[in-house]
Amino acid sequence: MLRRGTLYLTRMPGFFRSFFREAGRILYAGFPSFVMEYSIGIVTFFINRAIVRERFGSQGFAAFLIIGYLMLLYLTVFLGMAEGLQPVFSLLAGKKDVRGLRDLQAYSRKVFLVLGIVLSILCVGLSRPFYSIFNSQDTALILFAAKRSVPFFLLLFPAGGNILQITIHQASGQTGTSLLLAALRSFLLPPVLLFVLPALAGPEALWCCQGLAEIGTALAALGIGRGLAVRKAEK
Repeated sequence: MLRRGTLYLTRMPGFFRSFFREAGRILYAGFPSFVMEYSIGIVTFFINRAIVRERFGSQGFAAFLIIGYLMLLYLTVFLGMAEGLQPVFSLLAGKKDVRGLRDLQAYSRKVFLVLGIVLSILCVGLSRPFYSIFNSQDTALILFAAKRSVPFFLLLFPAGGNILQITIHQASGQTGTSLLLAALRSFLLPPVLLFVLPALAGPEALWCCQGLAEIGTALAALGIGRGLAVRKAEK
């Protein structure tokens, strides 16, 4: 009995090391999804801080409040679609079905891009009726928010594609790349752009910053994709 207890105690450190190593691996693999889901709150915080700094006042806060509702609906469409596709990407990657994975990725990218453009146009075109739901009496606020929605949503069209790319890399085991793209569109590019662009181009540039962050992330994803393709070709 004593020998069994001694043997159990000697194995405990190895068990805990293995447990924490595996738990860390699982948490790391899922962290890009956490950043992607949490990014809406992060972006909202940065934009609200910029609104204070650029002295848009209560009207700016109220405008972004209703713009934020529409942004949430916009992004949720792509988050839901990407999460639905993630098990399929994981299955194909696990089976090493390169052709099936490549075809699904190509088709999904086209769908997300077209849908992003369509939804961006719809968000601009329907912004005034949508904002009127919250405060139909304050026409000045509705006009203010609708005007700022034009650059905000027209530049936001790559957001769906970025969410898809984050999901593809995560499902394929490329967690570092997935985490980098998730970070770029949430807490790396937005605060830099929100600090620099209004200082260079004036306060109104604030409403372009999140869209430009999405465009920057899309360009980074494109560069990373080409780099990976070159490495595979060299092998």
